[in-house]
Amino acid sequence: MEINELLKKYRLIQHKSQQNWVGNIVSRSFYTKVEQGKSHLSANDLLDLLHYNHIPTVDFFTKLNEAECSQHHQENQLKTLITNAYYQNSKAELEQIKDTIVTNNYPNQEEQLALINAYIALMNHDFDSLNEKSRNYLKEKFLNTKFLSKDYLTIYRNLLPPI
Repeated sequence: MEINELLKKYRLIQHKSQQNWVGNIVSRSFYTKVEQGKSHLSANDLLDLLHYNHIPTVDFFTKLNEAECSQHHQENQLKTLITNAYYQNSKAELEQIKDTIVTNNYPNQEEQLALINAYIALMNHDFDSLNEKSRNYLKEKFLNTKFLSKDYLTIYRNLLPPI
């Protein structure tokens, strides 16, 4: 969850209009853009809004952190499922995970689907089956990966054109 989403959630819980929510801290029109994710509040304005609306700062940031931790936990679980299916050589399970990702609109969907497609191509010894968009995405992603593994390097090596 983003700061703008959490602010809106708190505002709606308090049944306040945007104007009543912001008081004289920022303009209502600016705050509308904040809730829409088109603008950002300064740290001082955020703290002033929280204080003005009687929201303990620690509560706000705890809720924000819980949402981020939940998403991170979900992503880690998904990566574990994908990796386990790959090591068990289960294309059927990878396909099932792929369907679940698409159906449930998981975070980082493009990355997860690209990884599954690469694992399936690796299992089939057929990297030509990956489309150009997937190849480019994977190359870019692997070059920016902080933690490279043997599997990632194998996939990357197979994405390179033959010499």
